[in-house]
Amino acid sequence: MIVITDLDGVLVDNSIFEEKVLNYIFRKISKKYKTSLKEAKRIFWEAGKNFKGKKEWHDWRIYCKKLKIDKVWKEAHLRNLKYLKLIKGSKEFLSSLKKDRHKLILASDAIKPVIKIKTEHFNLQKFFDDIISQDDTKCIKNDVKFLKFIMKKWKEPVEKFIVIDNRLDRGILTGKKLGIKTILIKRKEHSHSYIPVKEKVKPDFSVKKLSEAYKIIKWMNQRG
Repeated sequence: MIVITDLDGVLVDNSIFEEKVLNYIFRKISKKYKTSLKEAKRIFWEAGKNFKGKKEWHDWRIYCKKLKIDKVWKEAHLRNLKYLKLIKGSKEFLSSLKKDRHKLILASDAIKPVIKIKTEHFNLQKFFDDIISQDDTKCIKNDVKFLKFIMKKWKEPVEKFIVIDNRLDRGILTGKKLGIKTILIKRKEHSHSYIPVKEKVKPDFSVKKLSEAYKIIKWMNQRG
């Protein structure tokens, strides 16, 4: 099978990390423009006010370039890596899937350089046969074009794919639209969703642990 998995909220916990990254950027804005942190935060989000729901929303490069602090986005990520946490069982999960000869694709709304920073920090890149970002697809996972890009590239029937995500409004939503089997990873720290009526999006499976997701994939593969 071809397993398409998210990074943030599935393999790594970035909840505190992202907060620290943003606060670092806010402090740099505050220093550059000689303003309060509160005003710096407003300036930052004002720079991206038209990006919500679009791929640019996840690209701090654009915000920093607009605010003339181009290199700060990368600096912010590298200096706060100690706050990025590997979710328990992530490496065991990926290793088991590789041992079973499944193809693994990392699919993230993040930009390629940020994915590289995160995966290399935990040496996760070695497990993946492909890594797909918004830089490749020109969209994020709330658009079916993202998963269609992967399916077209790998040239396999829909029955061969399975999507693992922690958000109903991303890989689960578009996976269901395309007829791909889906596994929702339920995590409190990544429970945000922008779907007004959640009942309309029902994953094929919902689990709390990656070990449970592995058992489901193994069972599905045995069924053929």
